[in-house]
Amino acid sequence: MARFVDPGRSRESIDSVVALWKERCLLGDGSLLFEERPVWSLANLQEFRERFLTGAIFGTGENFEEKLEKQLEDASPDLRWLAAELLIVHFLFAYVAIGPDRRPRAVPPEG
Repeated sequence: MARFVDPGRSRESIDSVVALWKERCLLGDGSLLFEERPVWSLANLQEFRERFLTGAIFGTGENFEEKLEKQLEDASPDLRWLAAELLIVHFLFAYVAIGPDRRPRAVPPEG
């Protein structure tokens, strides 16, 4: 597996989460957070795709969280956990791409 190397930052914790995700979720149908829960099953992935992509919500003025909550309002607990774990993985890679020193910082007001 390819790994991003940045000499200024330790990647051990990120790499360990990625390895766990690969083993439990991509090679199996388990869960990143629960050892014995089949969260990443093909049925859950297909249902999430249907709800999130086919059932996309446009033009309502709602934010991402509000739309996702609507899309998952009658979903099974495992499907909700899949959505949570997908966000964990997304933000894990976003953190790697952006990094703490590359994110915009708020500038305190003068005076």
